[in-house]
Amino acid sequence: MRPFLKAESLSLTKALACFVMTVQVGSLYLWCRSSIAADVVPTQKNSAQHSKMDKEKTNKEITLIETTLQSQADAWNAGDLDKFMTAYLNSPEITFVSADGEMKGYEALEARYRKKYGTSRDTMGKLSFSDLQIKLLEKQHALCIGHWLVERPDHSKLQGMFSLVLDKVDGAWKIIHDHTSLFPAAASNESKS
Repeated sequence: MRPFLKAESLSLTKALACFVMTVQVGSLYLWCRSSIAADVVPTQKNSAQHSKMDKEKTNKEITLIETTLQSQADAWNAGDLDKFMTAYLNSPEITFVSADGEMKGYEALEARYRKKYGTSRDTMGKLSFSDLQIKLLEKQHALCIGHWLVERPDHSKLQGMFSLVLDKVDGAWKIIHDHTSLFPAAASNESKS
């Protein structure tokens, strides 16, 4: 099969696009010549504009997620478990996974935090997040992986990693799934307390 356009009459990108389409669609090469050859370069320009807009939108959403997590840590550090929990979607469908097993539902998760950490600054300690890696999966869904550290009032430390799935609900990012792991050294310290 021979290409139907000479490469010197088009940019290399146009020529390759037409040739590839000719090979892929066989006898439908006339369609390729009229639609693909005319659209390759404008599509590249539009793609660059969309890419810039998409990157700005992505960065904005990532900043919103970082802000949500910082607000969550700030609430924890103030001993405000109710405000800390607002980062989670208030739904019986949310899930939490840890070494203790799987838990489902906002109320069950809140009860777990109350039992394990209490509800005051004196029992909760200081929470920080680090090494956040946030990836938008779609416009309304995101994945966040990072490290967490709780410095307890008795100067012991609990630390580990987490992965969160977040959904954008009514303009706010909410955690719908939380998988939290405790580092082994921290796990052995926790069992002693």
